[in-house]
Amino acid sequence: MGGVLPYEEMLAFDCYYNKYIVQRLKKVSNRNRKLSSIVFSKGCGHWIKDLVNIGSDALGLDWTKSMNQARLETDGKVALQGNMDPSVLYGSKDFIKQKVMHILDSYGQGPGHVFNLGHGVALDTDPDNVSYLIDCVHDLSKRA
Repeated sequence: MGGVLPYEEMLAFDCYYNKYIVQRLKKVSNRNRKLSSIVFSKGCGHWIKDLVNIGSDALGLDWTKSMNQARLETDGKVALQGNMDPSVLYGSKDFIKQKVMHILDSYGQGPGHVFNLGHGVALDTDPDNVSYLIDCVHDLSKRA
């Protein structure tokens, strides 16, 4: 929820502690095995360059940041995870498919994207729509 903080507090709390955690994971990773890290701070898409400086392997994005813009701003320094609005799962199957296509097209060709929701699944979401979303991602990402 770092996006609700003023910029200075976001740096002092959100970025500082995420960087602390990522650095500790890298120390453990170097000793034993490779541990990947993903930083997700809801609502912080407008501070994406600060999030890249944390040093994680990937950034999780909510639906408020264009995947295309995020890819441009991160310049391949991190993988990107996200960023479909979970409320899309309340829509029709055609609507879900349209949104999946939009996100995949927005990211474009190449590696480094983990398709995901930009936040969690609501309790009253139809499980069939979640299954349909997964099928769409599998089918449509083949062309990417």
